[in-house]
Amino acid sequence: MVLEPGPDRVADPGEVGDEPAALARALPNVPIIVSPDRLRGGIIGEQRFQATVHLLDDGFQHLALYRDLDVVLLDITRALSDLALLPAGRWREPLSALRRAHWVILTRTELGDAAGLQGPVQAMNPRARIFRCATKFAGLVDARTGLSEPSANLLRKKVAAFCGIGNPAAFFADLRGWGFWVVAESVFPDHHVYRRHELDNIFALSRSAGAEAILTTQKDVMNLPPDWDAPWPLFACCIHPEIEEKMEFERALLAEVEAARRAN
Repeated sequence: MVLEPGPDRVADPGEVGDEPAALARALPNVPIIVSPDRLRGGIIGEQRFQATVHLLDDGFQHLALYRDLDVVLLDITRALSDLALLPAGRWREPLSALRRAHWVILTRTELGDAAGLQGPVQAMNPRARIFRCATKFAGLVDARTGLSEPSANLLRKKVAAFCGIGNPAAFFADLRGWGFWVVAESVFPDHHVYRRHELDNIFALSRSAGAEAILTTQKDVMNLPPDWDAPWPLFACCIHPEIEEKMEFERALLAEVEAARRAN
């Protein structure tokens, strides 16, 4: 599926998935191609949009596809001992696959010390460049209207939170770290598509906990019923990743792109 670029682009999460829909909203002028066949998707990008750089999500296991740069993200809040393979865990490959990575980015550094994970990664792959990345709060958006909401309006009030993401505990910990008073939490599976009765239960729990508003993620907003109108103040937390070695990271990335261009 091809999401054509354009300022008024709207993608249906039910058709393309929650993450591509969120990317389409955040990057309206960037072509987005959703395809399990990454080679075919890349060819479409080059033929239709004259793309010269391809950025793949979850491309590490596509060994038949040549990559100039393999980047692996590791969440420091998850111990390496917890990284079991599917179906017991979430990993698609054993830890030894890290030897193929060119770069490793240690994420959620706002929630802990990255040193505990950096050592084992370096031991596994001494050649990999390692960067650190924190999740930064960038504001609130009303899930019903799409309008920005001053976060100061909620920082001294009780709020409830729900999410269906890969690491819900980290989201709740971040909320508290950003200054929100979280009094109730609801967790759903990753990529969960919400039903009306589930949302009714969330709002009932929020009321009983004395919450004055409900917080969730931008990804979860993509999975709400399209014609559903929240009966309670509901806001999506806008976040952005911040590489600690920002200038070094940008210079290295541009150098990799330039080197790949010359090689081709």
